Amino acid sequence: MGKIESQKIKEYLTTEFIGSEIHIFDKVESTNDTAKEFALNGCKEGTVVIADSQSKGRGRLGRMWESPSGAGIYLSIILKPKKVVSQLTLMAGVVAVEAIQHITCYEENLRRGLCAGRVSLKWPNDININGKKAGGILTEGISKGKAVIVGIGINVNTPPRGGEGFSDELKDKATSIMIETGKRVDRNLLIAELLNSFECWYEKFIEEGETVMKRWRELSDTFGRRIKVSAENKVFEGVAEMIDSEGSLMLRQNNGSLKRISAGEICY
Repeated sequence: MGKIESQKIKEYLTTEFIGSEIHIFDKVESTNDTAKEFALNGCKEGTVVIADSQSKGRGRLGRMWESPSGAGIYLSIILKPKKVVSQLTLMAGVVAVEAIQHITCYEENLRRGLCAGRVSLKWPNDININGKKAGGILTEGISKGKAVIVGIGINVNTPPRGGEGFSDELKDKATSIMIETGKRVDRNLLIAELLNSFECWYEKFIEEGETVMKRWRELSDTFGRRIKVSAENKVFEGVAEMIDSEGSLMLRQNNGSLKRISAGEICY
């Protein structure tokens, strides 16, 4: 369950083009940045960059993403869609939740007590387990949209408190699959599940994006909550009602009006 290995990942892989090329590194600054280099050098669509650790892993808004060795999944997938699609971040969230659910909650694991519990999505890019953040998505376009890098980070085998777990800043907000299940997860198997799920949902997304939006809504724990949203250099308050077909959040404000927010950060 320790080392990430291309051969082991490919044993579980059922994809046609996602993961056709897999590049694994012990340590990089950021898998998204390394993936950009591959994309600019003309790699195949579906090329995947994976690192055991990152020295400058990042999330949205330039925040640092803690990326210790041996604990998480840090990978980036290079896509070349015909158009820039803003909803790819939401699609990748669906991919991640379904992969985690499949690994932790299929029948054999239920008998072993290996079930992560409630795996859900928080708009726009957080992967939550039992209400705490266990992962995130960072999507970046390059070459004027000719390629898109989808970065996925998941806390897999980060140990509970008392071990070398999260920093003091994150220990009350973040979690991992291991913390929620008490069991270590084979990262090679989970990476393969991510890539298998990604190809399936990417094909659905290209054909008809609303299918992905519908599934995202089903997996979200955002809707119906009273929230605060930081956007447009302001803070908006109200009830999160839904996301529209473009992936924007629809907020019912305290005065009754409906506010469409295409980018922001929510708190609840």
